[in-house]
Amino acid sequence: QAPEEVDRMTGEALGNVWQENRWKESAKLIDELHAENPGDDLLVSFLSGHQARQNSQAAKEMAAKISDPAKREEVLARIEGRPVPSPTTDE
Repeated sequence: QAPEEVDRMTGEALGNVWQENRWKESAKLIDELHAENPGDDLLVSFLSGHQARQNSQAAKEMAAKISDPAKREEVLARIEGRPVPSPTTDE
């Protein structure tokens, strides 16, 4: 599997942990993994989990590390419960 796919799957699995204290532990692990391999896929998939909204302040701080502005805005919209912006195309 490609590293991006592994990052996505890891982020999704850890982002969907139910207990709040487990989410905080998962967020710490995601920070450590992101420090070693700073790609957006890990953060985006983790922050797309349902627990990110319940831990919104920490999730927003983590979302600030997403380098792609469109992905970052999409994640922030989900965390804040706003409509997710439509992707723009330059045609």
